Amino acid sequence: MAESTLIIALRGRIEEMSSDLNTVREELKEHQIREQSLARSLDAYKIALQAELERNGNYVPKTETTNIEPQMPLAAESTIESGFTSSIIQDEGVDKTEFIRKTVQSAHSGITAVDIWKAITQAKIDMRRSYVYAVLGRLMDGKKIQEKDGKYYPRHFPR
Repeated sequence: MAESTLIIALRGRIEEMSSDLNTVREELKEHQIREQSLARSLDAYKIALQAELERNGNYVPKTETTNIEPQMPLAAESTIESGFTSSIIQDEGVDKTEFIRKTVQSAHSGITAVDIWKAITQAKIDMRRSYVYAVLGRLMDGKKIQEKDGKYYPRHFPR
């Protein structure tokens, strides 16, 4: 028995709608990942600002962090601009190396490893303390940051 044109049209429409739905779901996933990244970056800047204000003797109430629940764990292999390849460990959508780099960059008057560790624990990122020093070493090797008198600075600031 031959299918009617209505059945053929409905099947075609279902195929189109399924394709559109899959496209929207992929876009949504990309936006959720971007949202998580931006929220973590915002938290890093808030925490670095709080640490800097406290270091300068200002009372600052505890910084509230953004509560973005991760949608999916991520893992990536990335080439850092300096040319070396690093397995970037991502936990709950957080790129730990990038978090540390942005924390250092947000502290223009320098930040200690202890303050970086405080920012990591306050942002509730699961990381071993030794990993912070390993990342700081790689960032210095890659000329992204520099260290002077126990503080880490963004590389573009002369010290």
